[in-house]
Amino acid sequence: MTPAVVRKEILSLIIDTQANGATMSSIGPILGYSTRTIKRWKDNPEHEDKRSTRVHKEPSNK
Repeated sequence: MTPAVVRKEILSLIIDTQANGATMSSIGPILGYSTRTIKRWKDNPEHEDKRSTRVHKEPSNK
């Protein structure tokens, strides 16, 4: 999980790098993220990971 603050910084660096001619397929492997992950971040930069805030119910078979 990458915190939203770190994602915003990574996205700003990616935008700068692309402005200088780099392609997304060359940037992703260098950063250790898939192209698809970076695209999701770009599409919704404010999205927080909801796994850490999810409320878990007690199992019914307990």
